[in-house]
Amino acid sequence: MGWLKAPPIQRKYVLIALALVLISVPLAYYRVYNAVPELKELRTALQPFWAKTDYGIFRYIHFLSLAYLAYAAVGEGGRRLFVEGTPGRIINIFRAVGQQSLAVFMASIVLSQILGMVFDVIGRSHWTMILVNVFGFACLIAVAKTVTWHKSEPWRKVPVAKMAPPPESDKALGSATAQPAE
Repeated sequence: MGWLKAPPIQRKYVLIALALVLISVPLAYYRVYNAVPELKELRTALQPFWAKTDYGIFRYIHFLSLAYLAYAAVGEGGRRLFVEGTPGRIINIFRAVGQQSLAVFMASIVLSQILGMVFDVIGRSHWTMILVNVFGFACLIAVAKTVTWHKSEPWRKVPVAKMAPPPESDKALGSATAQPAE
């Protein structure tokens, strides 16, 4: 909107943001802090700073760090999002999912319940998890593409007819009227 200038993309800022995100992982990921008692104690002591209910400042810092890393990854003005070839097609899939995030989110709620039941039937091995998750990703991409197509309203587009050249009489009339009056 222009009322807030984007920060410059500089290596030192990227490294600071990356460090802040990486530092938060051991304190946020339950498998890590449950395995290391000192981290669990530190997490408990820092609870007012990360608590969701109290709008903990660490949550804001983490969010802003992730946002800056995403901004740096796509480049100023999103210039890295517009590329050709296979990377461009992959980026377009991500873009479609992001643009249709509400529909994708709503579909994911239903899909997660259904795929959870599929896990109950087929089991939870590494291969079934990969298979079911890839299927879920494909379904969400299909939802995004379908909503994008639907929003484009292809049924309202009027086909462009090939224009026939004007008849000879119109050419003559056009050239006669194009002459300045004397």
